[in-house]
Amino acid sequence: MSTTMRTARTPKKREKFLAALSELGHVTLACKAVGIGRTQAYEWRKRDAAFSKGWDEAIDVATELLEIECRRRAAVGTEETVYHRGLACGTIRKYSDLLLIFLLKAMKPEKYRDSYEHFHNVPSVSGAEEARKRVAAKLDCLAAQIAQPDGH
Repeated sequence: MSTTMRTARTPKKREKFLAALSELGHVTLACKAVGIGRTQAYEWRKRDAAFSKGWDEAIDVATELLEIECRRRAAVGTEETVYHRGLACGTIRKYSDLLLIFLLKAMKPEKYRDSYEHFHNVPSVSGAEEARKRVAAKLDCLAAQIAQPDGH
């Protein structure tokens, strides 16, 4: 195969790769779809700023498509066939609470993020002492509950 033919096909292959990447959201699958190797795709990305920008945009599009599907599964749900004694007897709509949680965390992380405390970076002795006091108070409360069998 001559160098001229390879160069002439490269822009089309790059366009096809970016289109596949935006649809599939996965580099290996996009490479297989257009018949190029992963190494070639990453070389193009490294050497061509416009291609690299197109790559990033394709990933953004693929991510948005996933978000749309997540919203659909969380809010609209999916129909699942119900079987009785091996025969289909109807359908039931199932929703994804887990996807809904992820969407809320992504949309408003300040409100829905998991909260936790960091004890390994205690800035001062007084901070460590305060943490010790909180733990001791909780232990005292638990001990008092255990000592009263009727729960009062």
